[in-house]
Amino acid sequence: MHVTRLRGLITTFGLAAILSAGAIAGVSAQSTPPSMKAMVVQGSCAEIGAQLHSLRDVTHNDPRIGGSFSGSSTAFAVLSSENDVRVRLSALMGAPHAIVIGDLENPLACGDIGGITSRTSDSFRIGIAAIGDSGVFGIAEIEDDDNETEIDLYIAAPFV
Repeated sequence: MHVTRLRGLITTFGLAAILSAGAIAGVSAQSTPPSMKAMVVQGSCAEIGAQLHSLRDVTHNDPRIGGSFSGSSTAFAVLSSENDVRVRLSALMGAPHAIVIGDLENPLACGDIGGITSRTSDSFRIGIAAIGDSGVFGIAEIEDDDNETEIDLYIAAPFV
């Protein structure tokens, strides 16, 4: 991953954490969050449809694994996954699609696929918003890669 891209993601996460901190105050940090399912679905976050593509589970990317928890009791873990989905980006943009984190029966977060593509590449980022009081949120970076679409997920979740 390029350093500038990583810096941009860190900046985006910092802003998202500041904006959502009020919504999840009171969540206490104690252990590593479990990995979570991720998928591309038909429809939108307002009307989640059938699962079309499984994505790799988002998992902890935590250097504290194997150690004991320290620091703020309101800290977030960052979960991530990198995915190559065998569908053209134009197909995902041609009809309503969304990315869901969690199960279809119990979604934790969701983001509608759409946005302004970069001038230098066919890529863009979308926000993944918490559903209910899950406290799970993040971003997805989506990029056209010939006959497939690359979807990289960066999800923040409270330690529980």
